Amino acid sequence: MKYTLYIMVASALMLSSCSLYKNYESEATVKADLYGDQAVGDSASMASLPWNEFYTDAHLVQLIQHGLDNNNNVAVAELNITKAKESLRAARMAYLPSVSLSPSVEFSSAGKTTANSYAVALSGQWQIPSLGTIASRSKQAQVATEQAADQAQAVKTALVGNIAAEYYNLLMLDRELAIYKETIGLWKEALETMKAMFESGMCFSPAISQLAASIEELEINVIDIEHSIYTTESGLCMLMGDATHSIERGTFDEFKMPEVVETGVPALLLKNRPDVRAAERSMAVAYYATQQSRAAFYPGVNLTASLGWGFNPAKFLSDVVGSIITPVFQAGKLQANLKISEAEQEQTRLMFAETLLKAGNEVVDAMYSCKSADRKSTHIKRQIELNGEAVASTKELMNNGKVNYLEVLQAQQSLLQSQMLEVQNRTNGITSMISLYTALGGGF
Repeated sequence: MKYTLYIMVASALMLSSCSLYKNYESEATVKADLYGDQAVGDSASMASLPWNEFYTDAHLVQLIQHGLDNNNNVAVAELNITKAKESLRAARMAYLPSVSLSPSVEFSSAGKTTANSYAVALSGQWQIPSLGTIASRSKQAQVATEQAADQAQAVKTALVGNIAAEYYNLLMLDRELAIYKETIGLWKEALETMKAMFESGMCFSPAISQLAASIEELEINVIDIEHSIYTTESGLCMLMGDATHSIERGTFDEFKMPEVVETGVPALLLKNRPDVRAAERSMAVAYYATQQSRAAFYPGVNLTASLGWGFNPAKFLSDVVGSIITPVFQAGKLQANLKISEAEQEQTRLMFAETLLKAGNEVVDAMYSCKSADRKSTHIKRQIELNGEAVASTKELMNNGKVNYLEVLQAQQSLLQSQMLEVQNRTNGITSMISLYTALGGGF
């Protein structure tokens, strides 16, 4: 009997293993022109820097670490890894036989005669699918676990970038608020001067009214910025999993760029970006699902056995039943499942190509934004210098009675606009660098 079972099992496995199972081989390729016409370096990528080395502001580092420890999306992603690991363990254990203890009692009677029997037995059932199914399910679960880890890293990378961007946006608002308040102080002093000049007949009332109105406009801007500071702090607290509170922070001018700013060769994009890796693993998951659909056409084996001891009368109990299950007619279900799996596999390939293209575009956009901000900075600084000279010159001319104070006010407004433009451009440069670092998969 046991030799017959051995033959049945071996036959089923041999039928299903003939060129059926193969490991997934990556077909993912990175186009040489992934970065378009943007020049890239061939040295180590800036994405290789850990986030706590790329960001040097001690307050920001503390905020990011707090966010990684408390953000709910990160916690959910970590739980997904746990679930995937348990699924992998279950997939590896699913091919062991199930065993159960089956005690039984039997009562029988015939007239005045009664007979009772007792038995304690272990019963087991073993379903052995094709070898292709066994290996594919295990590999699929393993790849899914790796994919969950990549997805968790993608969540963390995005979180780090979002916290950093919001933090420097907050510092920008602080800087803008300081400029406005400083300007209000200077203009109020000028207003007092104009009032004195008016008393001396050296200035007309419309100029006083216009300067006062301009001060009121600045006061309104201050209120708007203070509101923006509150909402930005609230958003930062949300990212960190906290209720809204004041954020301890540094100053806008303390930002320092890392020494390594090369983007690296395009191949590093595929290596560093967790979402790209996760998209490629989706192709592997779909590949193993297709293998399982093919394996469903091949036979499997069912084994049922029991082993135990009976009492009254005492005897040894054993029973083994084996059968080969071969699909004969499934009304096209198996063929349809295979077609569906093949279509889903092609979908994952197209989605990977889209993910890779999107990743490349994000890198190019961030690189161009960095370069634009850098190119504009020189012109803006020169603009501030010229506007400062214009303010000084018009004040001198006004003191000599050659121009009125409206021209001084116009020069001061131009200086204020150029100062605000410098703050915004510097913020754009910082956030573009953060975007580039994130787009290259930097952080972990």
